[in-house]
Amino acid sequence: MKWKRGDMNYKDYLFNNLNSYLILFNGFFCKKLSHISNLLDISENFDSVFVKIKKNIKKPIQILNILEKDDVVFPKIVVLLEENSQAEILFNMINLKKEKIWVNQNIEFYLKKGAILKKNYFFSKCCNLSIFHFFNAFLEEDSTFDIKIFPFNLDPYGSIDMQYLDFKISLNKKNSKFFLNGLNLLREKNRSFFDLKVTHENEKTVSQQKFKVILKKKSISNFKSEVYITKKAKNSFCSLLNKNFILEEKAKVLSSPFLVISSDEVEAYHGSNLFNLKEEDLFYLKTRGIGCKEAKYLFIKSFCKEIIKMVNVSSLKQQLKQYVKNIFLKDGCKKRFSNF
Repeated sequence: MKWKRGDMNYKDYLFNNLNSYLILFNGFFCKKLSHISNLLDISENFDSVFVKIKKNIKKPIQILNILEKDDVVFPKIVVLLEENSQAEILFNMINLKKEKIWVNQNIEFYLKKGAILKKNYFFSKCCNLSIFHFFNAFLEEDSTFDIKIFPFNLDPYGSIDMQYLDFKISLNKKNSKFFLNGLNLLREKNRSFFDLKVTHENEKTVSQQKFKVILKKKSISNFKSEVYITKKAKNSFCSLLNKNFILEEKAKVLSSPFLVISSDEVEAYHGSNLFNLKEEDLFYLKTRGIGCKEAKYLFIKSFCKEIIKMVNVSSLKQQLKQYVKNIFLKDGCKKRFSNF
């Protein structure tokens, strides 16, 4: 099994202080290169990889998927959290090929009573890639699923051409909770399609979504999120917000937040906004002696900071900050503006 290609070593993309890490080649589990603690059970068959979390795991678990084939349909990943267990998962992908490839991935999460799962989803080195990812989550009583998503390439010299992310979240039992916070940075002709459906099936369930997008050049963002609150879901709460920051006139945004409420005893909010950076927005900062490039970067940094600061893994947080600097902070900016 190849684990090194040229000067690229898979260990360069593993974080420090991990409980376990799973290495997948084109979606297939590689036991030889993985490190699995006794708090996890890993099994597989011809079309699925099963990850069972039995107890509280304090340190993160990383799943690193390494691509080295054309047009891959991955085996499904199934993650099961036992009753009252807790874990944090870092899901990362790197692409070893220079040619454009298509990737199809399906991930399912099953959270039993009282389970808590935190998930960070991102890409380290994924140039010339078109991604189709499907997420399904089923939550039982008092369980919590908290996901932070950064679906862009952290390598500043390349980008993901097209991404389609599909989420189906079922809040099946009382007091189950779902939180999604995300940031997407689109460049060149990148296209992003984000489709999410949350169903509140029982009382006192909670869902909160906040997804931000920055668009440059001729990029396109299509955001659609639907929240369904059934008759049984009394005393439930949901909030849904999509914010878009357009830096170029040729970029396009379609934002469609929906609420379908069948119960009167709920609290629900939804919204979408679009922000274009105009000359008058920069005027105040210019009058304070701040140059145009620095002023634009301050707006961008402020827009990104709210989501990035939610990341618990310090090394990932630092990578995200550095990426924003590399992409948006041009040469010649004063050093005092480079701090995040």
